[in-house]
Amino acid sequence: MHGSTTYLRRGLLGLVFAGSLGFGATQALATPGQPAAAMAACPDMGYDYYYASCANACPRRQGYCAAGGICRCGQIP
Repeated sequence: MHGSTTYLRRGLLGLVFAGSLGFGATQALATPGQPAAAMAACPDMGYDYYYASCANACPRRQGYCAAGGICRCGQIP
């Protein structure tokens, strides 16, 4: 009885360990989405342009106002 309990415990710990490695691998390979700017709207001029309020709300201070008056993070395409 003692031997089967040991094998069961080792098997369960092995499954938990493999599951955690699998979860970590999926998180490492996941592609992050574009971060949303804190400011949702900016003056619409019909074209993409640099807008300081959009840039301040984005990581690495890279943001612009896209056509349609929506702040986007990143560099102007």
